[in-house]
Parts: sequence; C-alpha cells; structure tokens
Amino acid sequence: MKTLLKPIILIFLLPLVLYAADWERMKTNIRVQEKILNTMFEDSPDFWLISEAKGIYIPEFGAVFSFRLSDSEENAANCLLFNFPGLDLQTTVRTFTKAVEDYNDKFDSDSDTSCDVEKDEEISARKLQIIGEKMEKHSQKMEEKARELEELSRKLEKQRAEQNAELIKSFHIKVGKLQSELKEYITDYGATLDLPPNERVLLRAGLESMLPIEDSQCNFEISADATDLNRLRKGAITPIDFAKTIRVRELNNGDELPSDIKIMKNILNTAFEDRNKDRFIFCFGSSGEEAWSSYIAGFGALFYRAFSLGPMISFKTTDSDEPAAGKSKKENDITIFVDSWKSDSAGEKSDKMLCDLEDEISDLLVIYTPTLKSVKSEENIVVAIKIGERQAKNKPNMMIIKIPKKAVEKSKDEKELKNQIVKLKI
Repeated sequence: MKTLLKPIILIFLLPLVLYAADWERMKTNIRVQEKILNTMFEDSPDFWLISEAKGIYIPEFGAVFSFRLSDSEENAANCLLFNFPGLDLQTTVRTFTKAVEDYNDKFDSDSDTSCDVEKDEEISARKLQIIGEKMEKHSQKMEEKARELEELSRKLEKQRAEQNAELIKSFHIKVGKLQSELKEYITDYGATLDLPPNERVLLRAGLESMLPIEDSQCNFEISADATDLNRLRKGAITPIDFAKTIRVRELNNGDELPSDIKIMKNILNTAFEDRNKDRFIFCFGSSGEEAWSSYIAGFGALFYRAFSLGPMISFKTTDSDEPAAGKSKKENDITIFVDSWKSDSAGEKSDKMLCDLEDEISDLLVIYTPTLKSVKSEENIVVAIKIGERQAKNKPNMMIIKIPKKAVEKSKDEKELKNQIVKLKI
C-alpha cells in the first residue's frame, strides 16, 4: 500500500514543486534583467539614471520593466541663460527710462531756478532756447536708442526661437537614440526571460530633458512578443527582421488612454498614501513613485507601481480646544513619531502592511472596476506592485492583484465579486 501511495503523492506534489521552482526562476530572471538595464544606463555617456529599472512578472501578460532617465546635457546652464535674454533687455530698458526721467527732472529744476533768479528776459529766453535744443537732441538720441533696442529685441527673439528649435530637435534625437538602445537590449537579452508564447516583454521608459524647452519629457512603451523572441533564440528569424516586430508607443501624459483608466489610476494611488489622516510621511516608510497605467488590447488595463517598505518617520498634529494664556487660540502641537523596525518584528510589520495594502486595493477594485467601460468583457484589470529592496529574501517582492472583467459583469454583489479577485505574492 505504501509503495502504491508514493507515486500518487508524487503525481499531486510534482505540479506544485514545478510551480514554485518556475516562480523562483522567473524572479531570478527579473533581477538579472534589472541589473543589466541599470548597468547599461549607469555606463551610458548620453543618459542619467533617475529611477532605477524595476521589473515585475505578471502571469498571462509577461515581464514589465519601468525606469526614468534624464539626458546628460553639460551646457544646460548656458542654454538656460541664453534662452532668456528678455531679462537683460528689460534691465536695459529700465536703465534708459530712469536716465530720461533724471535728465528731465534736472533740466526742469535748472529751468525753474533760472527763471526765478534771472531777471533779464533776454538772457532767460536764450537759456530756455539752449535748454530746448539740448532736450530735442536728447529726444532724438533716445528715439535712436529705442529703435536699436527694438531691433536687438527682434534679433534676440529670432535667435531664441532658432535655438529652441535646435534644442527640441536635439532632445528628439536623444529620444530616438534611447529607443534604439532599448530595441537592441530586447534583441540581445529579451529571449533569456524564457516567457510563455502568449506573453510579452514591455519596457516603460521616461526621458526628461535638462534643457529649457517646452515638452521636456517623453514617455513611451517598447514591447515585443515572446513568440518572436523564441523564434529569434532558435534562429528562425534574424535580428534585423525581429527588430521590425518590436513595437514603440509614445505616450502623452496619459492622454492616449481612456479617461476611465486615468481616473482609476488616480484612485489606486490613494491606496499607497498614509491612511491615518493626521499623519504625514516625512521619509522612509511606504514610498515610491506614483502609479502609471496602460491599456493593451486583448489583455486589458494594467496599473503598475513601485513600492518600498520600511521604518516610518511621520508628523502628527494635535488639535487642542484649550485656549492659551491671554485667551488667544492655542497653536496645534506637532509630534514626531519614529516607527522603528527591529529585526525580530520587521517581518511581521512588512506582512501586515502588504496585507492591509492588498485588502484596500481589492476593496477599491470591487467598487470602481464596474466603471471601467473601456475594458472589454474578455479582458482583465491588473494591479502590479513591485516591492522595494528592503524586503527580506524570503519575503515576496512582487504582488499581483487581478480581476477579470467577466467577473464584474456576472457577479451579483460586491462580496461575490471580491471572491473572484486573484491575488499573488511572489
């Protein structure tokens, strides 16, 4: 009997063992790709890494990496000064205006004094004539200076417009260069993720310019299908032909997304804020950049945020109804709270914060997912969270919360809908 039970137990346990092993392999692959991307940008002479690459694996979707960069423009300060010549021009105009006023006051004073002191009408008239001639010459000189300043202003405006056009052109060249480098990265390393055929690699990048130009930020997504990556790995497609399959989508501050997805992103961001209204996170603690969102036809709406856990320092204001001395209103007291994470309790606090966050996001999805009309019936709503490096190695560093749109349409009430939410901590 025992001999018979062993194969049966192995049959049931083997999928679980393979499932756990597959997750560990994917976590390792994600960490490796993060290091490759970060090293690539840290060594780049053209870009500065503002926010390190953070990756996450989303089942049925694929691998997602998010990061922010800045161009490394050494003469940005010179361009900034040159790009605003109007400041110097205004100073020059004010100086000339003040000189005219002082000149007029001086001769008005001299004229009054001469008229009061000089009794001889002929001499007075002569002096007045001289003053008038001087004022006329001065007026002509001022008109000439005004014309020179106007001409200078036109030249500077033209020069500024030409320079601004050159700077914008330079920035877009760098955007193209960054996109080319990321395409090369996907071609060289994307296949090593070994994703299932129906999934994809998606890079979400933001490039900010240090130059004083309009629209100094460009966000875009670059993606490639795992099917094409596997063909590339097997030699069934050349790198040149594979590069043609890579998709680039430039983003315009979310304007390309449906409004209901943008609203949902802002709603989800509230889940990462401190829920205790009288406390303000000063540093450490629950932090990270705001969530970004995307819509991929056939998959659905994706919301992503990097999030870190750790000790919290916060301010708390305490209102008091007791009047201070002299019957004046007493000011609020400010108390500093330091939430220290000791090694023996850090794991428990981390787990609790993640559970609280998971519950709050689930509640928000239950309430607001029905408003996502742009997500089709066969698609999904996924919230992906990348947890920071402070997590212990034996703790999850990715959290996925997924709800199919079909579940929203079929569920009778909020409780039934909440039971349809799929939650993963990896």
